[in-house]
Amino acid sequence: MDQLLVGHYVAVNIEEWSNQPLIGQVEKIGQPMVTIHWLDGSYNGTFRDSYVGSGANRKPRTENIDKSQIVMIGVQFSNSRTIRREDIEERKTRYSILDNEE
Repeated sequence: MDQLLVGHYVAVNIEEWSNQPLIGQVEKIGQPMVTIHWLDGSYNGTFRDSYVGSGANRKPRTENIDKSQIVMIGVQFSNSRTIRREDIEERKTRYSILDNEE
């Protein structure tokens, strides 16, 4: 986790959401927690910032997660804001390794 910096996009492993890509942008780094601003998207679609609320109450959807839940640092996007194919394959490989360890 030495490579982790504020602003990096990361892939996260949260068991109950393992059927979809969990991608977020690092907002704050602590010990042992990290604040993530979540993105909404899918393997075959585009990603966009995730928000909660509406109107004046709208704010970024953030969450504090344990650093151990980060499985990939430096997720990259194409110009159309889709995940690069190489990063999708790398993320799936890392998730399958985690599944086999459990």
